[in-house]
Amino acid sequence: MIRGNIQQAGRDINNYNLQEHTDSLYPEVKATPVWRSNVTQAALTWISFFMGLGSLGSFMPIFKDVLELISGKISPSVLDPKTSAPWVIGFAVLAILGVLTWRLRQITKLGTRHPLIFNLAISGAHNKLSIEKISAVCPICGGKMRYFNAPDEWIDWFYADGRKKREVTKRVPALECRRNREHCFPLDIAIG
Repeated sequence: MIRGNIQQAGRDINNYNLQEHTDSLYPEVKATPVWRSNVTQAALTWISFFMGLGSLGSFMPIFKDVLELISGKISPSVLDPKTSAPWVIGFAVLAILGVLTWRLRQITKLGTRHPLIFNLAISGAHNKLSIEKISAVCPICGGKMRYFNAPDEWIDWFYADGRKKREVTKRVPALECRRNREHCFPLDIAIG
């Protein structure tokens, strides 16, 4: 791909600004906020910190029982799954919520936009969370576009019986025309 300006010399000298031509063939994205949160990056940091402490606290009774079992202080018949089940469930719930809040913190820290479903995106612009409705018109045919995570890299697995399985290894946010699927444009997540 040629980057920069092009000068064509013949009988006359013609200057072409390549930037003008490439910008006209890129969809204009309109992000309309649907929901804005008062949750900031600092609040998400503290929430994820306390969730991490809570998950460690709920893991300690289970860890204590395992250490006592290994050291021989208690026998396996003494352990009751009914007493450890709430601690295991509590640990799992707090660990999942901790990972979720940490991911939301990363979005607010970097100020990026990520696709959800139905042309909605979660954005961390200005260190606050918001849900945005993404709308765009195809610059080629004028059709409406959808915003989603498009497969960018994949591995094809071929089996002996002739079946083929595709494993997607990388996805990128993209805009795809609903009228013609060949009109697809990658979108930078840092825009916003």
